[in-house]
Amino acid sequence: MALIKSIKETLNDGHKKGWSLEVRFIAAFLTLIIALLLAVGIVFASLGAFDFNSSKTAALFEHELNGITERIKTDFNTITSYSLALSENLSRELALRLDENNINSSEISGHQEILNDLLDSVFPIMSAEIRSMKSSGVFLILDATVNPALEGAEYSKSGIFIRNIAAQNNLSSAYYDLRYLYGPVSLAQSRKMAILPQWSLEYDVSAMQSYHTVIENARQNIEKPLSQLYYWTAKESDGGVDYGMYCCVPVIINDNVVGICGYEVSAMQFKVSYAPDVSGQDYSFCMLAPSDDCNIYFKNALFAGNYAVTAQQPSCTVKKLSGSGFLTYDCEASGAFAGNHAELPLYSASSVYAERGFSVVLLTPKAQIAKISRDTNMKYLGGLAVLLLLAVAAAIVLCRRNMKPVKKAFAEVRKSRSVRTEKTRVREIDDLFDFLSERDRENEDKLHRAEQECKDAIERQEKAAAEVETIHEIYKNEITPQQYAQFARNLHTLTEKECAIYNLYLQGKKAQDIAVSCGISINTVKFHNKNIYDKLGINSRKELLRYAMYKDGIL
Repeated sequence: MALIKSIKETLNDGHKKGWSLEVRFIAAFLTLIIALLLAVGIVFASLGAFDFNSSKTAALFEHELNGITERIKTDFNTITSYSLALSENLSRELALRLDENNINSSEISGHQEILNDLLDSVFPIMSAEIRSMKSSGVFLILDATVNPALEGAEYSKSGIFIRNIAAQNNLSSAYYDLRYLYGPVSLAQSRKMAILPQWSLEYDVSAMQSYHTVIENARQNIEKPLSQLYYWTAKESDGGVDYGMYCCVPVIINDNVVGICGYEVSAMQFKVSYAPDVSGQDYSFCMLAPSDDCNIYFKNALFAGNYAVTAQQPSCTVKKLSGSGFLTYDCEASGAFAGNHAELPLYSASSVYAERGFSVVLLTPKAQIAKISRDTNMKYLGGLAVLLLLAVAAAIVLCRRNMKPVKKAFAEVRKSRSVRTEKTRVREIDDLFDFLSERDRENEDKLHRAEQECKDAIERQEKAAAEVETIHEIYKNEITPQQYAQFARNLHTLTEKECAIYNLYLQGKKAQDIAVSCGISINTVKFHNKNIYDKLGINSRKELLRYAMYKDGIL
């Protein structure tokens, strides 16, 4: 209550006597400071130095990255489960057909005459499975060829590849459009299945590293269950014009690895299924890339994003960064990208491929992040500009209002030559004029006496100055014995060359003459001059000659 009472009394006193100059200028300067801060804020905001939306954008990115990662994890785990089941179903069907023909599973490569029958028997299983799967393709590759006599036959493998165009374009699993990519033509024709232009009778596994990896590891770990032997490839060609990732599971009959099977996630299916949807981030894209403890390999990654950023897809190897928010990935020729990544575990700890990792990466060009920041800042610039104009206007009004009575009072003083003026309602100014008015007469007398004293002092000063000048003229060239003794002692410190130049000066020579006489440059003479003057404690040739005259008794 006491504080409120004190404030009220101060306000009432201010209204009666006028606000003090201190309070007035504090208000004006505070208003001006606010205006300057607003101006600086507008400049920095327009340059993108402030990101009012940074935390929101980072949160959106993190939410989208986590969402995409969970969707990929769920879908890929589902494909893995179906691939394991497919391997078991195909193994049973193939084993049954081999038993009917009295052929051991280890001898399948030597009975190429039954390969078409084996593929025909598993065709219904594969076509039925792909209809209910969210996968762009199903495949089987047997470790055998229909024509082992052909050149390069060791890399030619019989099999089937059925592509689901509907799944590739992310249509509902209730829709399917099956096309034939690999296998005997007769199988597709008998079932009236369309054949793709890239069709081939057999697989060429010469460059299919995943095939060899799965076959070899399965044979080395034949005692392990299929759940520890499946393998997810990085981005790999399907042998035609398309790319994708493949879940490869060995097909095992009686401990004999007879081939591999599994499902495909094509590059197109991945693109349309996992394109990020971050508000205002049309240039964002997602990649599923192989990775290890240190690096992420974008070159072997599947890409998902709109067509505006397809050309910007990086294909380099980057360091695996750590941290939250936006991280910067330097992608060499593709430029710098901002974003983050999340680990995607596709294998169990007991898997043969447990050390192989994948990362889901959500990126956007760094230049776009800066542009978004600037665009966001522009939303706030309008408000800041209005506040700035109001603050500047307030500062101008306050300053003009505060200075108006002061300027008026001083104008009256200059006009009337008197400090008697009307009240300005500026407390300090009014108090000052009252004080000056009371002391006006007394100051006039003091001023008169001061003027007379000043005149007398000036006369005394002029007289004293004249006397000093006379004494100076008398004694300015006088050299004391003590000074000469010091000079004489210093002569012994001169070098032989400096002594020669010193003697030439005593003979009346000038610097140019000495340079010609000694055969040296004028700069060298100046150099010796400096050393001579420093050692003798003098400042000029004139002073040097005066000491010489004193030595000869002339002074």
